[in-house]
Amino acid sequence: DYDEVVLGWMDRHLRGEGAPGAAAPVRYFVMGDNRWRESSTWPPAAHASTYFFSGGEGGAQGRLTQTPPASTAPPSTFLSDPADPVINPYYGSAGAHDYRALAERRDVLTFDSAPLPRDLEVTGSIRVRVNISCDCRDTDLWVRILDVAPDGSAFNLMSPGVEVVRASYRDLPGPRRLLVPDRVYALALDNLVTSNLFRRGHRIRAQVSASFFPNFSRNLHTGDLETVSGRMKRATIRLHHDRDHPSQITVPIAVR
Repeated sequence: DYDEVVLGWMDRHLRGEGAPGAAAPVRYFVMGDNRWRESSTWPPAAHASTYFFSGGEGGAQGRLTQTPPASTAPPSTFLSDPADPVINPYYGSAGAHDYRALAERRDVLTFDSAPLPRDLEVTGSIRVRVNISCDCRDTDLWVRILDVAPDGSAFNLMSPGVEVVRASYRDLPGPRRLLVPDRVYALALDNLVTSNLFRRGHRIRAQVSASFFPNFSRNLHTGDLETVSGRMKRATIRLHHDRDHPSQITVPIAVR
């Protein structure tokens, strides 16, 4: 009852009613478990578990594995066209939605874990490290984390717009720096906050694209700012996942 949460907070902190310190300072909702939890800290106690990207090219299914990559693994590749961006079909509608259809696009790379052998609660910040190169001066990196059920449905774990980094702004608060074509860059997403219980038999999915319109403006790939130019080019994006360039996601597994 959201109104009760708000009124209870106001009663306690504005009117001085109730026992001091009676409420935990952190209250969060665990999706998949449909349960509110309380904690004395944020994030709550967790241990890190890392999944490495492996395989997948031009729409082919890749894997998330807890085995570090081999030395000679070829990169996964897709072609990004700013004139035909990946579209968010649920734009303007907040909440969890089924994004399974995006895996059919050839400009989206999809990486799935094996079916989980037991329930797994992920609460806190998911951290992503991805090594990419492209034949362009700039690009965007979207990494969506999804919960895939046995029936194939794939639900987002956070609101679109937080799981993206524009490569030319990779060193904020430093200045904008364009890419050198075909050079490998390590891009990071460090604060993908969520709380979700992945049920036994579900999979963790990481989905990579260079656009997700209109949640974020299209990257022209030319290095020009979209506010001053309409000139755009198609770009070949390579996601590297060999021993020297491991791409990975690290998830916080809640300690119970």
